[in-house]
Amino acid sequence: MSEVAEKTKTSINYRENFAQFLTESERSAYTIKNYLCDLDGFALWLKSKGNEEFTPLILRKNPKEFI
Repeated sequence: MSEVAEKTKTSINYRENFAQFLTESERSAYTIKNYLCDLDGFALWLKSKGNEEFTPLILRKNPKEFI
């Protein structure tokens, strides 16, 4: 598990829930790995911009900020 994933465990386990969703949607192991890697990268980028740790709720606050 990556450093970001470890730090965000308290965020309602969104990463594990997303992985489970992908698995149940019959995505390949490579797709799941790459999606989670992208999610971790986004969380790192977000934190570098001065935001708190990533949770899915951040995207609901102001989604246009991330476009």
